[in-house]
Amino acid sequence: MPRTPSTSRNTYGRDSMFSRPSYAPGDIPSTAKRQSVLPPRGGFKDTRPVNDKQYQNDCKGRIGNFLIENNAPGFNEKMLSEPNKSHFSKIFEFLYQKLDPSFNLTSSFKIEHVLPIFAALQYPVQLKTSDIQCLSAPFIWAPKVLPALDWLIELIM
Repeated sequence: MPRTPSTSRNTYGRDSMFSRPSYAPGDIPSTAKRQSVLPPRGGFKDTRPVNDKQYQNDCKGRIGNFLIENNAPGFNEKMLSEPNKSHFSKIFEFLYQKLDPSFNLTSSFKIEHVLPIFAALQYPVQLKTSDIQCLSAPFIWAPKVLPALDWLIELIM
C-alpha cells in the first residue's frame, strides 16, 4: 500500500512527504543558504576606474614606459593612441614573451587566441572576442584592452 503525503504540519520542522515527522528546517533564510564561491558568470566586475580618462592615460603611460624601458622592437606612441590588431599583436607578443620566452606569434595565430591566455593567467575580468576584434574602437581599447595590458605588465613585474 503506497504512502500518502502528510497534510498536517508537524511542530519539528518542515512537512514530511510521508506521515512521519521531519526534523529538516522549514523555511531556510537566504542568508543561511550555501553561497557559491565561484565568480559571477562572465567573470568579476572590474573595480578599476576603467572609464576614467585619467586612469586610461595612466595605463598608456605605464605600458609605454615599460615597452620603452625594455626596448620593445618597433614600438612608438601611435601604437597606444591609434591601435590596430597588428599593434596589439606586437605589444602582446612582446609582453607575453616576458612570461614565456618560447612564445612566438605565427602566421596562423589569430588574435582571439589571446583570450584563453588571459584566462590561463587568471586575468580577473573576462575579455570577449568582440573586445579583441574591435580594437580600434575607443570604447573597447581604452576601457577594456589597455587595462588588460596594464595588468599583464603588473604580472610581469
